[in-house]
Amino acid sequence: MRIPTDLPPRPHSRRRTVALLVTVIALVVLLVLAQGVGGFYANFLWFHWSGVGEVWTAVTVSKLALALSFIAIAFAVVWGCLFLVDLVVSRTLFLAPDTEFVRRFQQVTAPHAFWLRTGVAALLGLALGSSASSQWQNWLLFTHAVPFNMKDPLFHRDISFFVFRLPFLSFLVDWLFGLLVVAAIATAVAYFLNGAIRVQRTLTIEPRAIAHLSLLLSLLALERAWAYFYVDRFGLDVSANGYVQGAGYTDVHVRLPAMVLLAVVCLVAFVMLAFNVYQRTWVLPVVSVGLWAFLAIVVGVIYPKLYQALHVTPAQSTLETPYISRNISATTAAFDIGGVTREAFPANQDLTPGVLSRYAQTLDATQIWDPVYSYATFAKLQKQLSFYQLTNLTIDRYYVNGQLTPVVVGVRALNTGGVPSPTWVNTHLQFTHGYAGVVAPANTTSPNSNGSPNFLVGSVPVTAKIPDLAINQPSVYFAPGDDQYVIADTKQQEVDYQLADGKSKEGHYGGEGGIPIGGLGARLAFAVKLHDFNMLISSEITGKSHLIYIPDVLTEVQKALPFLKVDANPYAVIDNGEIEWVLDAYTTSPYYPYSETARTDELPGGSALQGSYNYVRDAVKVVVNAYTGKMSFYTINASGDPVMQSYEAAFPGMFHPLSSLTKTDPVLLQHLRYPQDLLAVQSAMYGRYHITNPSAFYGLGNAWDLSQTSTAAGGGASLTLPIGANGNVLRYQPIYELLQLPGQSSLSFDAIEPLVPYSQGDQLQNLAALMVVNSAYNGYGKLESLVTPTGSSSSTGNSGSSGGGIDGPGLANADIHSDPDVSQKITLLDQSGSQVILGAVQVLPLADSLLYIRPLYVSSTQTLYPKLQDVVVVYGKQVSLAPTLAGALAGVFGSAPPGITAGNSSGSGSTAVTAIPSDVRNDIASGLQAYQQAQSALTSGDLGTYQSDVTKAGQFLQQANSLLAQSNAATKSSTPSTKKASGASGATLGASGGASHAAHA
Repeated sequence: MRIPTDLPPRPHSRRRTVALLVTVIALVVLLVLAQGVGGFYANFLWFHWSGVGEVWTAVTVSKLALALSFIAIAFAVVWGCLFLVDLVVSRTLFLAPDTEFVRRFQQVTAPHAFWLRTGVAALLGLALGSSASSQWQNWLLFTHAVPFNMKDPLFHRDISFFVFRLPFLSFLVDWLFGLLVVAAIATAVAYFLNGAIRVQRTLTIEPRAIAHLSLLLSLLALERAWAYFYVDRFGLDVSANGYVQGAGYTDVHVRLPAMVLLAVVCLVAFVMLAFNVYQRTWVLPVVSVGLWAFLAIVVGVIYPKLYQALHVTPAQSTLETPYISRNISATTAAFDIGGVTREAFPANQDLTPGVLSRYAQTLDATQIWDPVYSYATFAKLQKQLSFYQLTNLTIDRYYVNGQLTPVVVGVRALNTGGVPSPTWVNTHLQFTHGYAGVVAPANTTSPNSNGSPNFLVGSVPVTAKIPDLAINQPSVYFAPGDDQYVIADTKQQEVDYQLADGKSKEGHYGGEGGIPIGGLGARLAFAVKLHDFNMLISSEITGKSHLIYIPDVLTEVQKALPFLKVDANPYAVIDNGEIEWVLDAYTTSPYYPYSETARTDELPGGSALQGSYNYVRDAVKVVVNAYTGKMSFYTINASGDPVMQSYEAAFPGMFHPLSSLTKTDPVLLQHLRYPQDLLAVQSAMYGRYHITNPSAFYGLGNAWDLSQTSTAAGGGASLTLPIGANGNVLRYQPIYELLQLPGQSSLSFDAIEPLVPYSQGDQLQNLAALMVVNSAYNGYGKLESLVTPTGSSSSTGNSGSSGGGIDGPGLANADIHSDPDVSQKITLLDQSGSQVILGAVQVLPLADSLLYIRPLYVSSTQTLYPKLQDVVVVYGKQVSLAPTLAGALAGVFGSAPPGITAGNSSGSGSTAVTAIPSDVRNDIASGLQAYQQAQSALTSGDLGTYQSDVTKAGQFLQQANSLLAQSNAATKSSTPSTKKASGASGATLGASGGASHAAHA
């Protein structure tokens, strides 16, 4: 009897298996198609309802047209080659007795030759042609090119050819080369399978196969001739073979003639191979291809390298001079730094209280709330609830009581990660938006707050102390950060905020933003796109509901403008009661002839301007409403940006000139900001390209670099420079300041970037120049360079680190940490559960002198909540700190101008601040020293010495307070040259606080 498992399978079992397999494959295909169709339709809906449907149309049409065209071309070429194989070669003509494999292959495939040929051509066509869709941006520029009205110096072609046409042409020649190579390989394989090519003891190729392959090789030679002569030659203008970018001496004198020679050789090879279609010998193809390969390696690669090494490099400074000159002209134009106004800035040591009084407005606008280092303070005081997150703080300017004032601005965005009980309804339907924002003067603290911000706008529900800053529409549906979709205006009430009794203030979305999601088609498309079945079956969604698909404004704008680089630092503006987000978008290109590639390794991580390009413009200001998500696009200076003009032609009606805001929204024009990252890139390039003499440029003796950051501790030559994640020294990032620059009669909102001499290992840290850019509408983007005298010395000491000259921010930081009074104060505060946080060093040019100002915060190590403790002023080698800027200035200059409120409580500044007598400072220093000795004794367990030193500290501080009272009563003042100490009240407060901590311990 047979065992059941040995029985053959039944036919119907086999059919069930096949049917099940077919069903699984069909379901997989159906799911893939559904995902593709759903995503396609969802994208269409998003672009349409976001008001940028023309972008979707143009990009989609371009992608489809390119892909279909190139797929069709590739399919036709491959199919034609395979058809020709079957047409001219009999399937039995060349079958030798030992070609059994070929015989069997033909027996199987002969009945299906047409479909086999079509299938192979289709697969190869898809593989080769679909990649063309990625060239949609280059194609749009190619078809909408506008002239630069400037010619390159080598070929005398308009620059538009290089920027708009060369990228697509480069892709085209490479693609055609790949197509012909693939077609030749496919043809050779087909001939092998037909027996026309046999590999036995020798390689045997039948004449008609040689003719066909010779035809393909001739087309390949013709394509290479076109590539060498019409495309690759022009690519020399953006090459990096020489000392600078662009065609150098070797390129012009060796590589360019070599390309012409190779083009001629390819034409000769074309003639030889075309003739071989009739000659049908393998000798001509071998000779022609071998000759081309030999010359391509020797003439195109080896000889230029030898020529460069043996002839050019030994005399590079002379031979490359004209090409360096071309590079300088092109780079300054491409980065828009050719019109930088250069002014001498002596940074003299001649400031007096009288001069300070003339710049009281500038001093009063000094920021003591650093938007980076004080973020934790604002979040602690104003975030209010876990489902809010405070966006990155930004600096702006508003009129406060008639005075232009620097302010810190933040917005409470939605934090879906903090939603209580994160069910689907809570996450997507109920907690849908953030709420209002916060505004605080950057130059004052709140009354009786012990060093906290003075909020002009804040709290929940939102309040505003100034009518112009009132927020009438506080709901924030669009903000940076959270990318979790929400559905607004459903049956479910949406939470605005929680009331004191634990209940919530709720409402419904009343805007037109987002995508109407009531229809079945839209719900189905996004359910598939987002893999969320609840969106399809939820009964809470109504015909009025709107899907906020992309609430992150940065992602939203980048999706709407995929052809531009969108700045990673959006900022909020309170505009007629509404919150508007403003973002910058840049045009870039790597094809500007002779221009140098941007230095981007010194930009912060995540910057949109990282990457490879040698042309950049601040092209578009994008305004996004925080409630509706409506985007508006304003060109800044399209007449000076042909790339932007090309995009305007590609997307007609989408962009509007920035000047149109003068009528539609003048408030926004008052809050323009020049992007920090762009200023950093331009400053880095200007640091080298301010040298316009080619010989001097080659030597780089006067080259500049971005200043080292001011966050390192240490002093003198032992200053330790902080290193970033990429291994480079961290650089000073531009900051915004309200400044009264030399020659100005009023304040302007500027970004400022200090530059230092370029040196190996960053040995030189003295100040070489200040790059300043205007953000006002009338002077927007005007760059100015304040250049310090070369080799001047404004101070003594630290000469080894600075190389002489005026101290840069890195050395000012070193002076702060090495100053005895400041060092002791930091040591005292930075212990016993507290930590000291120093803000960024602000560079303040006053008249023809320079101040460095830096806020000092103290926070608990348990709960990060920095409070303003002191303001530090550095002038030359004099360092002073006090609880207010006025006190710190008095410590240096003997007195401060009346009305300086920076650091004071809500503008209640002292009208007369006197210097701190040296005996008071000495007693404070002795008290601090005694306290530090007490801490050491406590650590070692010597309680007797500990108690004795604490008593001494108290005696010194009491004596200092007594002397200070006598000094104030007598209203005595000291000369500026002797004032380099801390404010007494700040030191006394710190010391007594420290002693209290010690006694408690």
